Amino acid sequence: MKTRFALGLAAALLVAPSSHTQGKDSLAESKVAFEKSPSADTAASLVEEFAKAEKTEEGMKYFAACRSSSCAYGLGKLHASRKEWDAALAAYGKAQAGFAASEDSASEATAFHNAGMAHYRKNDLEKALVSYKRALAIREKINDKKGAATLLRNIGYAYWDLADYATASEFLE
Repeated sequence: MKTRFALGLAAALLVAPSSHTQGKDSLAESKVAFEKSPSADTAASLVEEFAKAEKTEEGMKYFAACRSSSCAYGLGKLHASRKEWDAALAAYGKAQAGFAASEDSASEATAFHNAGMAHYRKNDLEKALVSYKRALAIREKINDKKGAATLLRNIGYAYWDLADYATASEFLE
């Protein structure tokens, strides 16, 4: 089970090409989209474009220069892509607080979910569970069934890795 989750987590952290931005101007287009409508989703798209262009250092500077929750989230994604888990967690913490203050529940849930994945990668399963459960509560509140299902699976895998098979089975059924 852990291997399947690790593969899914690795896939989530890897940069996948964006379907709406092709060609040499995709980084510039993603910057415009992010600046026009900053959110966890547009930050994630911009992170993908920085990575595809092999400009993660530029991306780090871009997001670090900005003080918004979405920039903190983007910085966390870049740190996570480099396996800098503590830095990613610090950035996700800033993003969570900002998204909560601005009542952007979907982005707040995404930041908690990604913090859970970073804790999981650090093998701090108890903290991963706390983050996953916070994200799950938000996903359920906003009626995001797909996001909730993903979190239920991740919670189950964390319990499995803690050898709490009975609890894991409740989340994995």
